[in-house]
This record gives sequence, structure tokens and C-alpha cells, in this order.
Amino acid sequence: MIWRTNAEKLTPDCIQQMTTGDGGKVGVWGGIFGYGKTTALFYSDNMNSIKYCEVLKNKLIPSMKKLPKGHKFQFQHDLAPWHTSKMVKEQIKKLKITLMEWAPKSPDLNVIEELWSILDKRLASKSINNKLELEKCLQEEWCKITTDLCRSLIDSMPKRLKKRIKARGSYFM
Repeated sequence: MIWRTNAEKLTPDCIQQMTTGDGGKVGVWGGIFGYGKTTALFYSDNMNSIKYCEVLKNKLIPSMKKLPKGHKFQFQHDLAPWHTSKMVKEQIKKLKITLMEWAPKSPDLNVIEELWSILDKRLASKSINNKLELEKCLQEEWCKITTDLCRSLIDSMPKRLKKRIKARGSYFM
């Protein structure tokens, strides 16, 4: 409990600065593969099927065209509503994207979740005061993601699958 007089209530030694966390949000879409990463997309509004179709066409496909000749990819996304809509399924078919089968509620099998965790830890050490700074820091950290890190995460999939099998299909993290 703090005791102060009315005259003191606005003096600097009686005011505590607080960050409430309501300064806005930044959504991030990004992907990784054994040879690197996609460009990142930052967005302020909520993701939806229309925007996600644009992401697939304008971010995923151009990034996948950078793969060495003869390399095929399987795309993995979770079961977010905009990932499973009819519109998105049609776009995936139109763009000839091969989807990896996905078990519901399986963040342990989604390597991008581990990458988001790494980025969260990096951002936690920074002083970020507003949405613009957050987006700038996210972009800087995305650029620092190395091909070695991407390859390491992708190469962890067989081990993750073995753990899932050993856990008899249960979530293991």
C-alpha cells in the first residue's frame, strides 16, 4: 500500500510507469525449409481465408521457386480456420501445393512453432515501446534466422515423429 497526499499524487516519485500491452498487435506469417526461409509477412488485421490465399500465392510460391531444381516440398500448416476453408483448399489445389497430413493439436510436430518460440525469446530481451518498433524488431530477427537453424529444425522432424509414435500418438512436449 502506498500513502501519499493529494498534492503528491502526480509527483514523479509517486508515479510508476507501466506497460499494459495494449499498444496493438502484429501478426507474422513465415515459413522455413531445409534451404532457408520465406520472406516474412507482417499484418495488423486478423488473418482470414482471402488474405491467406494471397499469402500462399505471393509469399510461399515465390519462396519455393528458389529451391534447387528437382527438390519438391510438402507444405505444413495447422488447422486454423483460414487454413481449412474451402477457398484455401481450392487455392492450394490451383497452386499445386502438396500438403503434409496434419494431426489436430500437434504443435510438437510443427517446427515453425519452435522457431516462433526462439523469436519470442529474442524479442523478450529488447525494449519495445510501440507497434512500429515491434514490427521493426521482428523483421530484424527474421533476417537473422540462418539456413543452419532452418535445416536443424526441419531435420528434427523424424525425431519428433518417433517421439509421437513412442507416445502412442499423444502430444509429447
